[in-house]
Amino acid sequence: MKILPFFILGLLSFHLHAQETTTSPFFTKAYLEFERDIKIPIKIEELTNTLIIWKENLGPNWQTEWPQFQETIFRLEKDQKATFADLNDLKDTMLIVQKTEVETVFKNRVMGDKKLGKKYNNLWDRIKDLAEERSRHETRIQFHSTGGLVLLDAAVHIVRSCDPNETRENREQAIKILENYKSMSSYPISDNLFGRAFFVDHLTRAHHWLNDSDPLFTKVYCGRSGKEFLEAVYGGENSNKISSLVAFARKRDSIVSLGWNAIQESEDPAIVAARELVILTRENRMLGEELDKKERILRNELGNAFFEIYGIEGDVCF
Repeated sequence: MKILPFFILGLLSFHLHAQETTTSPFFTKAYLEFERDIKIPIKIEELTNTLIIWKENLGPNWQTEWPQFQETIFRLEKDQKATFADLNDLKDTMLIVQKTEVETVFKNRVMGDKKLGKKYNNLWDRIKDLAEERSRHETRIQFHSTGGLVLLDAAVHIVRSCDPNETRENREQAIKILENYKSMSSYPISDNLFGRAFFVDHLTRAHHWLNDSDPLFTKVYCGRSGKEFLEAVYGGENSNKISSLVAFARKRDSIVSLGWNAIQESEDPAIVAARELVILTRENRMLGEELDKKERILRNELGNAFFEIYGIEGDVCF
């Protein structure tokens, strides 16, 4: 029995809760760093700020005065605690040292073989490059979204319902969602205090993770802050009338019936934002599919390299 290969395979398969994905239970060092530095911190930031918004607006006696929200807040606190634990695991110096040592042993064995060294010459560089691409993509998919603003979500589905670049299925689904908005209430769409606060926080946090030149700021919101965008679609603080047509069922139906040209020509701030946001989310989806394809290729190469060195098949991917 080859003890070293089994020992290495065990380390490579070492599993943390923070590493759970739908694709693989294993990350290379580069992917552990992606989780540690990008994915998990974004989640912690969102959970922390969401809890602050809930508690500040409900008041210090929220547990007794607003018992109906206890379950929501306790769930967020539990998720926050677990996510902090994941981050602490990934900040464990010994874990990174261990991953580095294991990968170094494996890589040196590959590169020490003339034939395999030539075959897998730039494999680890490509894995690192892909992890960096994943990091950039992650920030975009996290923040190129509606931020939970219901009115903007309705605007996105108005655009998708007529966008010729969307699939027929997506257009039909968008129409159904717009019908659901109509059936849920006869009142205009109006995000409550929490929805608006979460949206402002979402856009504020986006500035920390994205460049100022990102199209989310320049094209979707046209340079507006979260509060300024809310004023544009809902009117000022003293306004008694919602500005955006998207809030009203009949106006939504009207612009959808007029079709794609009318949607493209609309100057309604919610429609303008939604047009650009739909483009970004579609681009991000396509890029995600491309990255998934690259990852499958690299996972296969890494597994093949491991087999060629140790003669063992295992889930030694990332």
